[in-house]
Amino acid sequence: MTGRSWLQFFARFPGLGNFDPLGTSSLSVACKSAQLPSQGVKSLLSFSGASSFLMAIATTKLHPLWHTPILPLLFLLSAFVVGFAMVIFESLIASRSFHLKPEISVLSRLARFIPILLIVYLGAKVMDIVNRDTYLYLFDGSIESIMFWIEMVLGIIVPFTILIFEKYRKNPTWLFIGAALVVFGVAINRINVFITGYTPLYAEGPYIPAWTEIAVTVGFISLIILLYRFFALNFPIIEEMEN
Repeated sequence: MTGRSWLQFFARFPGLGNFDPLGTSSLSVACKSAQLPSQGVKSLLSFSGASSFLMAIATTKLHPLWHTPILPLLFLLSAFVVGFAMVIFESLIASRSFHLKPEISVLSRLARFIPILLIVYLGAKVMDIVNRDTYLYLFDGSIESIMFWIEMVLGIIVPFTILIFEKYRKNPTWLFIGAALVVFGVAINRINVFITGYTPLYAEGPYIPAWTEIAVTVGFISLIILLYRFFALNFPIIEEMEN
């Protein structure tokens, strides 16, 4: 399922066909106006906010590099960023999987928003760290500081450097690398918040997920992939795009 076919898919559902971040007439079948539907806002807020609010009140359990009163806001900002990146990431993989030509003209225009959102997200994180004086932990050589730098460099700085240039956004390989790094960075951020930086109150060591928790996560992701392939192969989504 490519970039345009994703928008066509969402246009089938009431209220989801009004968001046109590209502003192009070629996507008019999916987008009628540049307006974010209230349903999407509610879903995004609930999904990004619920877990982050829980960690925000875990004052003594979360490492200072990630524990902040604005953690829900940071989760929301990163959700906006990874939303654009995931569409590009998935579209390029799907194009290769279904032997379709990737719609670089659409995806490259979509990628223009990622550097802007990355700067906003990075700025919020830097101001928060400076305001709370937690920058002292950045260079203490701990596993937390190392993971934090991996998250910042590979998840924000490198993809920003790639996607800020138009010639890289129009190159399928570089576009995929940039989008994949954004997805990787947000995934590392969630791992840092819920695993690396988390220490249970009475635990003698860091929190390590049980194999059952890992199995449930892998199974859930696999189920999503299977459902995606089912809809892509059995509903007229890609066919309409091709016609």
